[in-house]
Amino acid sequence: MTFFKRKIIFLVLFLLLCGCSENGTSDGMKNELVKDYGFKMEEELKAYISDHFDLQGNYAMGNGVKVINLNRGSEELQIFPVFREEELIFLILYGQETVYLSDPELLYEIEENSEYLILEADDNVYYVSKEKVLLMNGEKMKLSDKMNKRIEKIREGAIDRNLMGIEKRTIRFVSEEEQPVFSEGDYRNDRIIVRFTSENVENKIRMYEAFCHGKVQDEHFGENIYLFCFEPLNSKNLKILLDASNGLSYVLSASLDERIDLIEPVEDLETE
Repeated sequence: MTFFKRKIIFLVLFLLLCGCSENGTSDGMKNELVKDYGFKMEEELKAYISDHFDLQGNYAMGNGVKVINLNRGSEELQIFPVFREEELIFLILYGQETVYLSDPELLYEIEENSEYLILEADDNVYYVSKEKVLLMNGEKMKLSDKMNKRIEKIREGAIDRNLMGIEKRTIRFVSEEEQPVFSEGDYRNDRIIVRFTSENVENKIRMYEAFCHGKVQDEHFGENIYLFCFEPLNSKNLKILLDASNGLSYVLSASLDERIDLIEPVEDLETE
């Protein structure tokens, strides 16, 4: 095959690939999922709900996404949805400070449109879809011409489905009387035993590792029951982790690992 023929074939293949991209077969722009939406934000979230909503409802927190940063050198922001009876009631924006977002137009757009982006531009946070650009957080100031052109170019391209909130965990409000009572020395403070629902257990193990900031251990306690170890926690955070774990949709039950070294040794037992 001559060099000229090879060049023509290469050019045809290149044009075909470009055509596929234009037809939307390539991935569009999207917010990256937050794999670690850990339990430590639970108490802050419960306090906010207690101050602003009726606790009789059923509440859940959805998985978050990372805000796409169009600025240079800005901190990473993450955003999470909170639901009541399946209705989106507010968003939580996490950075150096926590911001609660409840603009009705914004919540409506997120519930009704699955293809959107959340961007940080010129120190403001925006909701961006093909149809709308809404200011979520920041000063109500006009975008710079350069940033405005950049956002318009993004809107002209492919925008993938936003997976914020695709997975939810129940937010449990437990009274002081119902709180589990245990001494710090009664249970190991660096592990938890979890039983998962039956399907896609390997995926759930990976999700829970990110959730508890830990790793699954080789020990197998029974069907879909696994031990996870993590950095030691104080009694307060251990209780929060236990409660939050039992609220996860893919967890059937979670329990702490009782310290076996509390058992009194048998007298006259020979040891090496």
